[in-house]
Amino acid sequence: MRKIESQMCAAVHNNQNWSNANTTVHFNEEENVSVVRLHGNKIAEVTDDTMTIFDGGYQSNTTKSRLNALCDEFCVTGEREYFRKTFSGM
Repeated sequence: MRKIESQMCAAVHNNQNWSNANTTVHFNEEENVSVVRLHGNKIAEVTDDTMTIFDGGYQSNTTKSRLNALCDEFCVTGEREYFRKTFSGM
């Protein structure tokens, strides 16, 4: 996992706002959700129990890498495998 992705995942774990280069995490305290953005486009919403992913209309290698890092960190094994198969063409 890239350093930026490790920092992104740590921010999500710690419910913190974070930004580095083209990736940001915003923690919404009212809804208890971390919103992850790449180049300003929402690519994920992470709560204590769920993760919803979006490609933001950009199926780039960077988007795939960020989403894979989030799945490695926050998904259970079966979900992770489904994600890799479903989005392998990104």
